[in-house]
Amino acid sequence: MTLLALLLLQSFSEKKLADLPDGATLTRHWFAADGSSAGFAAQKGDSVTIVNAGVTLETFDEHGPMVISPDGKHVAYAGASKGRWFVVRDKGKAGPYERVDAIAWSPDSSRLAWVAKTAEGICAFLEGVATPPCDGVTGLAFTPDSKNLVYIAAKEAAFVAVVGEWTSERYDAVQPPILVSANGKTRCFAARSEGVSYIVKEGKKVFDACPRIHQVVMSGDGRRIAFTGGESNTPQFIVDNGVKSKAYAWVKTILLSPDGATLACHVAGEEFQEFVLTNGVKGDDVNVLSYPPAFDPKGAVVYVGQTRRTFTLVRGKTKTESVDVCMSPPAFSADGKRMAYSLGGAMVIDGTPGPGFGAVGAAAFSPNGKTVAYPAKTDRGWVLLAGAAESEPFDEALTPVTFSKDGRQAALGVRKGRELWWRTVAVK
Repeated sequence: MTLLALLLLQSFSEKKLADLPDGATLTRHWFAADGSSAGFAAQKGDSVTIVNAGVTLETFDEHGPMVISPDGKHVAYAGASKGRWFVVRDKGKAGPYERVDAIAWSPDSSRLAWVAKTAEGICAFLEGVATPPCDGVTGLAFTPDSKNLVYIAAKEAAFVAVVGEWTSERYDAVQPPILVSANGKTRCFAARSEGVSYIVKEGKKVFDACPRIHQVVMSGDGRRIAFTGGESNTPQFIVDNGVKSKAYAWVKTILLSPDGATLACHVAGEEFQEFVLTNGVKGDDVNVLSYPPAFDPKGAVVYVGQTRRTFTLVRGKTKTESVDVCMSPPAFSADGKRMAYSLGGAMVIDGTPGPGFGAVGAAAFSPNGKTVAYPAKTDRGWVLLAGAAESEPFDEALTPVTFSKDGRQAALGVRKGRELWWRTVAVK
């Protein structure tokens, strides 16, 4: 075994990661994705304790937004003492400011940005370096490659979109989010001028204007753009690359598959029956969707619809029904060939129900797709099951199930009494 493989195995191994303060209420928790560390915020009366990777961090009289890095290893938050606001990043601190409005990590967890009010105005800060002051900053984010900061700046009753060093023209309003393609070359957002809304792509208005634009989505390559619009605050139609749909009672959600080939829309008809549109093709009417639509690894639309007494799991053109017992959103193997979902207190794997438990949590597949792991409530308490293997019991699952890169161990972050653990089980 190489030194790197040994270090990764040791990082992923079972361990206690934190002790919670006696009598304090756990208000926030996080675990590193590789199980190497954990952190938490806990409150007892007026006292707040914040700990990350075993280090107790500074606390304040007031606390503002707290954001965890995508890899789970870092924490950033705002705090104020005597009216002076600061931003804490792990052990470092920036400020003081008059207030802190937002904090954002880059997707690769390496860069931090925040919005704060200074004596000169409101600024976005990237790694502590301020952008030019303005009247307001919203929509703080990063491009998918983590290279550029993204935000909307307001100044003198006008708004501009900013992506790195690029700034749009001025509009009466710019609506977050600012969408950026995976390669960073395509920028898209909704804007408003002279009482109408429209989509702006690469600085140019595209598609017909409409009274209001609500949700906007764009494929990763920037080639497909869809949005919802309407006459009022309720979205009522869908525009897919310039093609407008009929009017609906409302459109709740639209999303594009990762490859941009499929547009799924959660819609209600004239009598408020709900259904899913897949590239404009209507699915069956249901009373309500139990969970928002999603996509499997092959790009098929997946959702659970509920009628009076029936739950139906829809995956593309395949339907699985259950009477009275609710289904959970399914998990899939990486190749999309295997599926697992909970049905009451049992996990259904490839269509076959497993043993019954008091309750089960969400499942996950190993990297090679051969093993399914999930938490289950037994007479001993909650345990993590992975194939035929079973972990030591715990009181509460705090993270989704994950696997080591080699697939030999399943794990999740848990609470056991007043302790936070990385609980693992060897795959058999």
